[in-house]
Amino acid sequence: MRVVKQASARGDKSFENKIKDTLESLIKQYKEYNLAKLDIFVDNAICKENKQIGLSISSIIKDLFKSNSPAFIVHTLDICDNSDIYICAQIFEKSESEIQYKTILKHPYVVIKSNNSTEVLSGSIRFQEDSLLFSAQRCFDFAEQILMAEDMNFGNIYKLCNYIPDINGSSNYENTQRGNLHIFNEIKGFFFEENLFTHGKPIISNRDNSAGSLVIDFNAIIQNNESTDLSIEQNAKINSDIINCKSVGNVSNNYWFSSNKDFEIKSDDIEQQTIEIIKAITSLQNNIKGESAALKFINVNIKNKDDFKCVNEIITGIFPDTPIIIYTSDDFKNNLLIEIEGLISC
Repeated sequence: MRVVKQASARGDKSFENKIKDTLESLIKQYKEYNLAKLDIFVDNAICKENKQIGLSISSIIKDLFKSNSPAFIVHTLDICDNSDIYICAQIFEKSESEIQYKTILKHPYVVIKSNNSTEVLSGSIRFQEDSLLFSAQRCFDFAEQILMAEDMNFGNIYKLCNYIPDINGSSNYENTQRGNLHIFNEIKGFFFEENLFTHGKPIISNRDNSAGSLVIDFNAIIQNNESTDLSIEQNAKINSDIINCKSVGNVSNNYWFSSNKDFEIKSDDIEQQTIEIIKAITSLQNNIKGESAALKFINVNIKNKDDFKCVNEIITGIFPDTPIIIYTSDDFKNNLLIEIEGLISC
């Protein structure tokens, strides 16, 4: 079963020591598990003091894990609770699955093998070329190399996160100014051919990346034999206008979800918007078969940092034992003030 653990750090230690000490603590505490994926959240204030954040973290991970590096991605954003870093670790019980640590051109990614299926966690695929168009081509070309190495294609992707520089801005595309998100989606469309997605399109999130580079991060899965019933679906019963969900059956049944950027907003009040999304999440949880459906983690993106206290009190009051990180960004549309994504597993 996929387990998600979270740790944070703040204080007077150097950034490098905070990262190293937090990772060493996770390794020691969960030594009976295989560590597959690290989401490392770094506050923007720390990034301003350390211009080579990504290189520093890559070096630390390489020193700690040697040839058994987990897949990882570094998020630079404004963390609301004044922590300097958060590390969210996806781990698996050693008795339930085999973890293979692999690289392509020094890029670490992870393969998770069970009796039923093979899953790939790509980690951060990052390029910063002369234009967004070329960066997108490089990212998806590299993603294709990873997929082909594991006998997969883009149709096997069930979750895709895109971090697009100046997402609401525009760039030159075929001698015309086009929106950056439009350009990115145009290039993505060349790779995401309709006939590949026999189990439906992946759940996709698009975020702004102030660091300037284009980053994609995907999860993909394939069944190991034809007799295996592998569930990868978008189920109308568990989707709504507010929540998009993708269910994936692997070592356990995983339901990845994100709130819809375009759902009809009934209120401009942060409390009401938060409650509306939380109701959709609890409804999703209740509709999942099995009493053991547990919320593994939630990431919360809010527009205004002043809303942190209100949002935090609501969510931790309903989900007191769930790992949570709340951060701010300005990549919101219309009057939406909050977005929530996470994982339910059973």
